[in-house]
Amino acid sequence: MTSDEQERRQADEDWDRFVDGQLAELGISRDELARQAARGEFESASAQHLWTLIS
Repeated sequence: MTSDEQERRQADEDWDRFVDGQLAELGISRDELARQAARGEFESASAQHLWTLIS
């Protein structure tokens, strides 16, 4: 694996940890966030913002 590939993998892992942490703070799962997005009804502005970041 090249150093660029390693850096990309690390960045992906960091992103996943960030998203998981935000979901934990919101008290919802990725699936629940997706359901909220599908309905267009978010429980909070933070949930909507997170969806905007990950979609």
